[in-house]
Amino acid sequence: MRQAAIFASLLVTIAYSAPQNEGWTHEWARSNLISSSTPPLPPRPMDTLSSSSAAASAPTPQLLGNPNAKLNLPPNAKLSADLLTASSASARMQVLKDAEGNNTADFKFDLNPSANPGAPGLGGKLSLANRATFPALTGLGTAFAGLFFAPCGLNTPHIHPRATEVFTLVTEGTITAGFVYENTFSMEISENLTQFQGMAFPQGSIHWQLNNECTPQVGIAGFSDEDPGASSVAQNFFQNTRDDIVQASLGFPAQITAENFKQLEQNIPRAFALGIKDCYARCGIAQ
Repeated sequence: MRQAAIFASLLVTIAYSAPQNEGWTHEWARSNLISSSTPPLPPRPMDTLSSSSAAASAPTPQLLGNPNAKLNLPPNAKLSADLLTASSASARMQVLKDAEGNNTADFKFDLNPSANPGAPGLGGKLSLANRATFPALTGLGTAFAGLFFAPCGLNTPHIHPRATEVFTLVTEGTITAGFVYENTFSMEISENLTQFQGMAFPQGSIHWQLNNECTPQVGIAGFSDEDPGASSVAQNFFQNTRDDIVQASLGFPAQITAENFKQLEQNIPRAFALGIKDCYARCGIAQ
């Protein structure tokens, strides 16, 4: 029952974050995710559904940063392999410089959204420097990222399987952030962060960041591993896990059918989503 309640709450959160299409609303989630006596849905192929087509037609979110920044160098698989197999830290530096002293890779990384590939989500964009995108980090045990929040933007609940994160807000404003640690200590820890205040998210904990203001915000994150990884909780659970496993984990809710389950999958936003409804109303953002 505890797990079913947690996932019901998660669905309500998704309802606030996702576009409010007919058939999937906050009220629908509250009233329908309460039963435990329906047969499971028929299994579906293990495909990954995406809302990218909807995102493609959505307006570009308002983000801070230089819109004309030069793209960072693309990942270089051979360079990464050479760095990983270098015999020492000094040898790694020699890989990053050729015999004439020229850089074979950049020693700086541009976090501006336009300097990094990929379209932003409705709620913002993350620019990640890890050992793949920024080879100079190889062997240093750290990575970093810029989190560019649109007004009302939400970095949806996710985990980093290989790193602790330290997040700091660098713009004037407020970001609300929180995490849930583990099953034996499942109380949510949350804080309101103002400019230059930070918060740590333990490795493997479910955590999130919300810009509940009408202006864009920027945060910087540091990680304790050069390859922190990320797993978005709602997206991977509902879109990439077998239907029958999802059904069982939710306690077999009676009124989730094959048809509306598919709609639920399609409505789940990308990792940077629009946040809670009262922010939409205050900021005049169309839903």
